[in-house]
Amino acid sequence: MRVETGKKQSAKSGAATYRCTFKREWTAEWPFITLGTTTSYYWCSICRHENSCAHQGKADVIRHIKSKGHRAKEQAIQSTTTIAPYYAPVSVGGMTAQDAKTRRAEVKVAVSMVEHNVPFAVADHFSPLLKECFKDSPTAQNYKCARTKTSCIINEAVAPHFRKELVMKMRTNPFTLITDGSNDTGREKMNPLTVRVYDSYSSKVVHRFLDMCPTSGPSCGTAEVIYQKMDEALQKKRHTMEKL
Repeated sequence: MRVETGKKQSAKSGAATYRCTFKREWTAEWPFITLGTTTSYYWCSICRHENSCAHQGKADVIRHIKSKGHRAKEQAIQSTTTIAPYYAPVSVGGMTAQDAKTRRAEVKVAVSMVEHNVPFAVADHFSPLLKECFKDSPTAQNYKCARTKTSCIINEAVAPHFRKELVMKMRTNPFTLITDGSNDTGREKMNPLTVRVYDSYSSKVVHRFLDMCPTSGPSCGTAEVIYQKMDEALQKKRHTMEKL
């Protein structure tokens, strides 16, 4: 005969298994509660702290909201300024929070296409495809990034940022220049100029693209012409060869 003791018995011995995850409806109920670094955590913008919701889910959030620490911070904010900024959508660079999420998605897709050598023409299909596949996502519905916009993101925003970062590394660390002309027998050649330089962030030597250095004319493949183009590329970046 089984006797109920009123206490919950664990099915297995050992550590308990927590399976509760963050629910987006919590943000609708408490705008200052948002998703944390993983689905097992939530972020409280009033306390500026991340807490776990893996144990009891919504009950964990309610327990935190009713805690003395949270109430004290909420009262302190109310006594000094309005609490509205913690509930209202955050503005990022003049955009709403949702616009910022959409721009972030467009940039990440564009960078992924470059990383995997995907033609920009493929970007023409992403907007209608994402809208069809993710009808419940505001980010997907606002996604508008075909080949022209993708090209602008890479050439006018992403590339200048990483090129500037590379030049800063070249100014402070020894580096090596590498180039190799195209095999085209015509009067125009591409001479991609790449750099091997130490990266303090990853603590290793990295190989990065700096400039294309195109040459033209009957002597476009000579060492003198190629060197002139390389020197122009370095001068254009306001860089000297003292670390070469």
